[in-house]
Amino acid sequence: MKRDELELLALADHRVALADIFLHKQGELIDALHRLGHDTTDAYGLLIEFEQMRARLLADRAQLRRDLEQATLVTASLSFGARSRLASQ
Repeated sequence: MKRDELELLALADHRVALADIFLHKQGELIDALHRLGHDTTDAYGLLIEFEQMRARLLADRAQLRRDLEQATLVTASLSFGARSRLASQ
């Protein structure tokens, strides 16, 4: 994997972690508001939208990992092929 690709994966991991923290805090706030008798319908609707965005982040991160693993396998295979040709000469 190239350095840039690893940095992208680290950034994706960081964003998922931030989303997890945000969602947890927002859920706690909504629960507290609900216990105090406030209408939390809109807040809960937004939380659901944020959870859907987190799901897309997870899917994008998983796709990035698959792409990077595939690129690594192709690079390793090409590198192995070149070494094999040199060894047979």
